[in-house]
Amino acid sequence: MHEYSRRDLVKGIAAGELETVTITTAGGRSVEGTLAVPDSVPAPAVLLIHEWWGLNDQIKSMAAEFAKEGYLALALDLFGGKVAKTSDEARQLTGGLDQSAGEDTVKAWGRWLKKHENGTGKLATVGWCSGGGWSLGSGPINFLFSIFADDDDPVQGGHH
Repeated sequence: MHEYSRRDLVKGIAAGELETVTITTAGGRSVEGTLAVPDSVPAPAVLLIHEWWGLNDQIKSMAAEFAKEGYLALALDLFGGKVAKTSDEARQLTGGLDQSAGEDTVKAWGRWLKKHENGTGKLATVGWCSGGGWSLGSGPINFLFSIFADDDDPVQGGHH
């Protein structure tokens, strides 16, 4: 990626390159994310998972940057629109996150991105701080696997 100043990164948000999208998870919850679509599609997708501050402008700007580099990028929101302003608030948000709800959110967005009309079906994840743990599949092995293979589309002989 190119080197940009923080001000340059946030310009992507102001330029209207981002879209707020809402989906319903398998668990029936409505969740939001911020989508950035590259100029050339179809494109491989990247699921961005925020750090303990929540889905703030910095993470949204990273979605815009991934799109500028040619990726369909979705920054998910694990905290239902809440963004911490202090480390105490961030600690409370992170500590209050229900593990199963978090897994439900990450899986839902992974499946959504894999099937997105502007995607190629290829999906990667990236996360910051606590989001890095989610990105690496901090839950059971089946959790990580299920992000990349739909329940109704089992992996057969290395097709994925």
